[in-house]
Amino acid sequence: MRVPFALFVLLSMALVPVRSRASCDSPGDRIHWQFPADGATEVPTNVSIWMILFYTPTLRVTLNDVPLEPASTQDAGRFRWAGHGELLPNTLYVVSVERVDGSPAWSASWTFTTGAGPLASVSQPLGAVNATFESLGPYGGEEWLPLESRCRELVFAQGCFDNGRLGRITATPQSIGPVAPSFWTYEDEGSWERSGVWPTDCGALSMVDQGSNQGVPGSSCRIVSAMDAAGNPMSTQTVCVATPGDDVGTSEASSSGCSSGRLGVGGVEAAGALCILLGASLRIRRRHDRCG
Repeated sequence: MRVPFALFVLLSMALVPVRSRASCDSPGDRIHWQFPADGATEVPTNVSIWMILFYTPTLRVTLNDVPLEPASTQDAGRFRWAGHGELLPNTLYVVSVERVDGSPAWSASWTFTTGAGPLASVSQPLGAVNATFESLGPYGGEEWLPLESRCRELVFAQGCFDNGRLGRITATPQSIGPVAPSFWTYEDEGSWERSGVWPTDCGALSMVDQGSNQGVPGSSCRIVSAMDAAGNPMSTQTVCVATPGDDVGTSEASSSGCSSGRLGVGGVEAAGALCILLGASLRIRRRHDRCG
């Protein structure tokens, strides 16, 4: 059977991935980062458990068979898993993650061992923080954020950055104090698109801004918290950009559907049009057969 040229073109559009949506796809079904670290010992019994993994509403997360739930939905707290209370001393704990929708089956786990008791609360001001903004331009692949692969995948796992112009706020405290943070959290008035977790082993605190335009961030300030060895804040401070980046043009940021899948923006629409044309073609063929 000969395939009409228009049908061939639409089929090609449906199958070719759209590069600009790559960041909306999960970097893989796995735990991308966890706190405490896998195999950690002497963990304080008042620890807060944090974990970043691929997004799905059908996950079962437990701590020694006790169900856990995200502590929030609209800020960095969505990566803190609550429901366990204070833990027992000198005890091995297993965090288990399981996909419960069954398609496909997936599970993972990690362990840590508590120490003798809780960590005393630490209050440690950050002091002055240097914050700068860098325009990254339109998203065009993984090269937009010059980080090692693991750190870049953590960024992808926390948000969807496939639309418009991107920017990055980098914050560097001039003085942290005697206790080094275990990791950072940042948020912007409860907006999940401008909140997240930043491991200290990924370098200076780096916050992606997907609403930047004309070299100016969509939101110039973030609430930044330095987290202690129990995963609890020891200092919280509002950090604002001191020096905007260069003018990068006047293009407006487009809206983002943030849907996952490899077909991309044009794939779904093209597939729909393909089905319509295919149905019409079959109907015409049937009419021709009946007339013959």
